[in-house]
Amino acid sequence: MQASAPPAPIIIRPSPNMTHLLPRALIALSLSVAAHADVLLGPVRNQANGQDYYLLAPTSWLGAEIEAQRLDGHLAVIESAAENQWIADTFRSLAPRFWIGYSDALVEGEFRTVDGRPTTFKNFARNQPDNIGNEDYVEMLTGTPTLDNGVWNDRNEVTVLHALVKVAPLPDVLAGPIRNPANGSSYYLLSDSFWHRAQAKARALGGNLATVSSEEENAWILSTFGNWAAPQPVLLWVGYTDEGQEGSFHWISGEANRYSNWRGGEPNNGLDGEDYVHLWPDGTWNDYGAHAPVGIQHLRLGVVEIDRPVLDVRVTEVELKWNARFGKLYQVQESLGAGSEWVDSGQPHLGKDSFLTIKVPVPAESPSRLFRVVELP
Repeated sequence: MQASAPPAPIIIRPSPNMTHLLPRALIALSLSVAAHADVLLGPVRNQANGQDYYLLAPTSWLGAEIEAQRLDGHLAVIESAAENQWIADTFRSLAPRFWIGYSDALVEGEFRTVDGRPTTFKNFARNQPDNIGNEDYVEMLTGTPTLDNGVWNDRNEVTVLHALVKVAPLPDVLAGPIRNPANGSSYYLLSDSFWHRAQAKARALGGNLATVSSEEENAWILSTFGNWAAPQPVLLWVGYTDEGQEGSFHWISGEANRYSNWRGGEPNNGLDGEDYVHLWPDGTWNDYGAHAPVGIQHLRLGVVEIDRPVLDVRVTEVELKWNARFGKLYQVQESLGAGSEWVDSGQPHLGKDSFLTIKVPVPAESPSRLFRVVELP
């Protein structure tokens, strides 16, 4: 397929406010980056791993990674030969080569993943990488099924290529809605995910990652969700972040800062980009990177809060009304639902060529009931 000409380049010089977007190795670079890259295809789901992929229009490697993060993902980091083959076969007809998520810009010859995760899989072509012309970024070649389909090559920073973005699916709901009687909000617990994916799911549910406004709410969240995966420890994402301005934490919901419970020495931005807050198993808070690994394997579970009004309807009685014929007897009956027998409710009622109306009390916490009226012989 003949690729369209890339848009005119612009110069991006990352500022301190962009440091949350990019790996540390790239912050100092001043690169020519193609303007906003359109999505050509996606999301395309790989059923083998549950991940979604997008193919972007031609841009530079850095421009592609910025666009990938706008999609809440990264340039593709490939975990296995099977995934590599699936990618090559799926996107070969659309692009003969495209950027993927590896770079040795920090240490020449030491290729690292764009999201900082370790990986043991690489698929460089024979005699590659060769760093001819300061080639610090990685592309996949799709070529033909019998020659170079799926092999990798290093390229330099000014090359403009299609790009492959990989995005984890939104997390699942593990529990909820669970109502906190103290504040009336409803909460959900989400499966293991990065902070941004948990927040995206929270928005899809109609809320945000939880705003913790008091010691009592902090304790309630911990007691309700903290032992969900016991004995495996969990970190509970909440909606507190200093993304955008280092050290200026705010609630993603827009609510005012009324409470905090930092662990001693926190927040410390210790992994260079710890912009998101979680609860430790003891309820104290820590700032953490959106994708940063931890030394002990914890599950990262998002706590969603939905604080819209919840209508609580209480019925104390039911009014039954029907058209009755003069001199006929009518019996009100009730049932607990499908499969339950109908039983008489009260005494029969005598018709008078008019509407009969009765009121049936509904005690608090009584089960749901069905009513009917039968005309007696």
